[in-house]
Amino acid sequence: MVWARGPVSIDTCPTSYISAESLALLEYYAAWRLEGAREMNSLPARRADAFVMLEDESRKECANGERK
Repeated sequence: MVWARGPVSIDTCPTSYISAESLALLEYYAAWRLEGAREMNSLPARRADAFVMLEDESRKECANGERK
């Protein structure tokens, strides 16, 4: 096993699974959080969908004590 986090594990480097679009969405998400997580109504649908998923995953990590 190369990488594991919670119930997820893979046998190859996870970096190879991150597309340029995924990386851009992660960067947009980080900036959005730094700006105070403003309303999503003005965001493009694809970005808003990604942010909802990332927020959900972030909350799961916090609930598990993995991130502060």
